[in-house]
Amino acid sequence: MPSLSVVVPIYNVSDYLVACLESLVAQTLGGLEVILVDDGSTDGSGAMADEFAAGRDGWQVLHVENGGLGRARNIGMDASTGEFVAFVDSDDLIPRDAYELMLHAVSESGSDMVCGGVLRFDGASTFNSPLHRRAITRTQMRTHIHETPSLIFDSTAWNKIYRRSFLAKHGLRFPEGVYYEDIPLTLPAHFLATSVDVLADPVYLWRERQTAVQSITQRRAETKNLVDRLAAVTAVDDFLAQQGDEVGKQIHDRKVLTVDVPLFLDVLHEGSPDFQQQVVALTAEYLKRVPDETVARLAPIRRLQYHLITRGMLDELIEVHDHYRDPANRGQFVRSGLRMYADLPFRKDPSKGVPDSVYEVTRSQPLRTGVRDLYWQGGDLMVDGHAFIHRVPEATRASSVRRFQLRRLDGPSRERRALSAKRVQRPDLTARTTGAPLSYDAAGFLARVPAELLRLAPGEAQGSFEVLAQVATPSARRGSSVGNPELGRGRHPRRALIAPDELAIPAYAGKRLTISVRRVEALLESVRNEGDAVRFTLRAAADDGRC
Repeated sequence: MPSLSVVVPIYNVSDYLVACLESLVAQTLGGLEVILVDDGSTDGSGAMADEFAAGRDGWQVLHVENGGLGRARNIGMDASTGEFVAFVDSDDLIPRDAYELMLHAVSESGSDMVCGGVLRFDGASTFNSPLHRRAITRTQMRTHIHETPSLIFDSTAWNKIYRRSFLAKHGLRFPEGVYYEDIPLTLPAHFLATSVDVLADPVYLWRERQTAVQSITQRRAETKNLVDRLAAVTAVDDFLAQQGDEVGKQIHDRKVLTVDVPLFLDVLHEGSPDFQQQVVALTAEYLKRVPDETVARLAPIRRLQYHLITRGMLDELIEVHDHYRDPANRGQFVRSGLRMYADLPFRKDPSKGVPDSVYEVTRSQPLRTGVRDLYWQGGDLMVDGHAFIHRVPEATRASSVRRFQLRRLDGPSRERRALSAKRVQRPDLTARTTGAPLSYDAAGFLARVPAELLRLAPGEAQGSFEVLAQVATPSARRGSSVGNPELGRGRHPRRALIAPDELAIPAYAGKRLTISVRRVEALLESVRNEGDAVRFTLRAAADDGRC
């Protein structure tokens, strides 16, 4: 039995098919079962598949009447015999070591599936898929969507390997005859899985077509596209309701309102009147499922759009859309007393009846942090960075009150310890600000993390920490982890011994600054060539009586 079956649905992709299949031949993982499903192609793709598969062990071609991508995938899955199964769209490519990396991970962990990073390419350049970069921030073994909520954005079928028995056990199949057939399978799979492995390495190259024949995801302003996308996310919502998964529903609702629906709101001007009316009708229907507090946490532009949608105010929705398409109208805020509001249409028009709460941003503006430099001074770690509340100016030292803390990330206590910090003038932050002119000149800081706060307790082998920033102004108060390295030394911090047998390692988990401390048994003192050999000199870490 092959370890991995790869299902490749094919429909009128003669321009791209050979490149896709060659990427499968080039895989470093041997013994693949490759099932090519010709879904009634009319451009010769089926004959190309036959010719390519001829004489290749483990390759077969199934010719079926045209029934759509979901049906073709299901036919291929039914014909597969491997312990694991993967899906590839026939205009995309697989990096040569992708399946070996994924299969090794999931075989070692025992997880039900493994997913990996995705790169987009358009024939001229390759770049990170924004959606998958949001979903997959770091490599993790045996995690779950409840532990890693960002996986809600990992809704594509083809950057994964699944245990075939897992799909069969839960009856997970692709819906047929619709677009966006990935979503109703992949997101329930994430919730049903016992555990999932996540690889930050790119395992899939997703083509952005530059020809006249565009992919489904490139044709957003079509009514069927809208109808099928909303049907797909509604199917996931129904699944979560049946499971009684309230936490999962909260995660999913936010994803739908920040990703799925905006796909169509943002192209409202490109669609027909029927498309525009369907956007209002279908979104209003979905919003009936969403608690008011979920909508209240969104950005003001989305709050305003959804407010208008729930009241059937299509003309006003189009006016807001046209207003916001102009970049000069984005990110504009006004202050009224101690409160701040987004400067968007109808804010001062009582005839529209839009409440002030739709526009208010006093409590929702995020704390923005950055790390310019990390260095060791007198045994302590110095963090040179900035922290300011977005759209709340900090022109002088009196503009805000700041507090910095070190928090333990592991262990039972998760204690916090106060850190000393001083203000640093950062006129460059103001210079980089776009939109409304604001001063962040006083938003810089230099915080000291004493080595003694990082020391491990007797018997501990390791520990991890993060730096927290809290900023309070007359109109807002925010806190968050310090992170987001800027170009330069802040991206590549040095590690240091903080005790004879304790090594501190500043690094980034995603964009968050973390400091890991490990107890070491030996230290490398020197490396030198001796003829054809290389001599490494180690010394035992000193025993200070705490081990």
